[in-house]
Amino acid sequence: MLIIEVFAGSYLSAAVATTGVLAGAYCAYHLYNEAQKRKLPTTWREVGSLKDIYIYPIKSCGPVQRDRAECTLLGLKDGWLRDRLLNKSANNFRLVLYASNNSRKLKKPANNVYKFRKADTGALPDELPFHLMNEASIDDLNTKLQGNKVCYKNFRPNFLITGTGPYEEDDWKYVKIGENIFEVIKPCTRCMLTTIDPETGIRDSKAEPIQTLKSYRQITDPSARPWSGSAPRMGVHLALRSKNGGLVSVNDRSYLSAAVATTGVLAGAYCAYHLYNEAQKRKLPTTWREVGSLKDIYIYPIKSCGPVQRDRAECTLLGLKDGWLRDRTLMVVDNKFNFITARAYPELLLVHPTIRNSVLSLQHNDMEILNVDLSEGALPDEVPFNLINEASIDDLNTKLQGNKVCYKNFRPNFLITGAEPYEEDDWKYVKIGENIFEVIKPCTRCIMTTIDPETGVRDSNAEPLETLKKYRQLENPDARRSAGDSPRMGLQMALRSGNGGIVSIDDRVYVA
Repeated sequence: MLIIEVFAGSYLSAAVATTGVLAGAYCAYHLYNEAQKRKLPTTWREVGSLKDIYIYPIKSCGPVQRDRAECTLLGLKDGWLRDRLLNKSANNFRLVLYASNNSRKLKKPANNVYKFRKADTGALPDELPFHLMNEASIDDLNTKLQGNKVCYKNFRPNFLITGTGPYEEDDWKYVKIGENIFEVIKPCTRCMLTTIDPETGIRDSKAEPIQTLKSYRQITDPSARPWSGSAPRMGVHLALRSKNGGLVSVNDRSYLSAAVATTGVLAGAYCAYHLYNEAQKRKLPTTWREVGSLKDIYIYPIKSCGPVQRDRAECTLLGLKDGWLRDRTLMVVDNKFNFITARAYPELLLVHPTIRNSVLSLQHNDMEILNVDLSEGALPDEVPFNLINEASIDDLNTKLQGNKVCYKNFRPNFLITGAEPYEEDDWKYVKIGENIFEVIKPCTRCIMTTIDPETGVRDSNAEPLETLKKYRQLENPDARRSAGDSPRMGLQMALRSGNGGIVSIDDRVYVA
């Protein structure tokens, strides 16, 4: 594995920039071999040390600082924490986690000034997986600013290095941090995001520091200028050229070499064609029996937070999709990147998402509305699709002595009506519209069902869980050993028909 630690020396060496058009979906091993094809520098000059490492799990949101992290072809990684990641089966971006070890597929670069290899695309950065800033360059910029000063946070780097001269990075071709070798692909051209105060979220009224940067940090290469326009340069974009999985640490020494930079424009994502073919290997049923209709569809863009109701949605191998809205593509973490759920923090259920175009808005009574662009990645507990039978919920309510429950306590994707209570226990396959799902397992329930979805308050009698335990235990001995006394309610399903099929409210539901 690639582990990176903050503060290591920085090293460079003499070399030329690399070429290659971004395309295809390649395994990490093949990408690594591709990265080795060019002879790497062997002579290095020390220029400074790595001061900080930052990972941005959600694009356009704040960083997580790390003392060490893993360098992969997709960018930085620390355990489950990944940098600006998407999902491998769609053409749009997703947030938080990109499970594949492959770089995403990209369209042909918009210009030929900067050259990428197929392995350089990463997951969900704007251009390349690694971004380096020189602290001395920031310090020099601050001497030119008349108003508020800036810091590394305005520029959102992965690597912040110290100990080298201002703007010396402009001439680097390769950078070596610890045992990791990076090629400088292009300068980082800056946009209005740098003018937003990272502590307050307020945009600078004079559009600083970008206006000052424009006065002296323009790209001078005539062939690159038409692509960059008036956007000034600050920092460099890097691609990994050494073995996948090397460690970088804070205080690692950094080395570099003289060179010019190169670039490309990113688009697209990793194809799910292979996954679809895998899903087709099992022979599917041809005879179906109607059992009811689909009543509601729910998509949970944030794990453990509220749902977005949809009348129709697309079924993908990674779960439900409706435009930019994807199921469980975001998760909540603390400052140590411990995964947070409503099991421990029930108030998460009171975070209500709404979607408009590609912007997800998060609302809570105790916070301002938060808007983020949606990206893709899948984080359900077990399998992508969860189905609940309304008749089973109704039957459960006849057994409850206190407060009644509803579908919200069980957080399904699909709520069906018209079937008999618990009839779903015997289903092997479910067909909704033209979409075929295989029932993988019953959904065993936890204390999360005891949290009132309207108030976020846990039921004092642990209902409905205690009642469910009395009559909804798993009977299979092997399954019982795994589930313990967790009762079953609903189904976990996997898509077995073609990727991208549509489901709609009132679709007929068939089983086999």
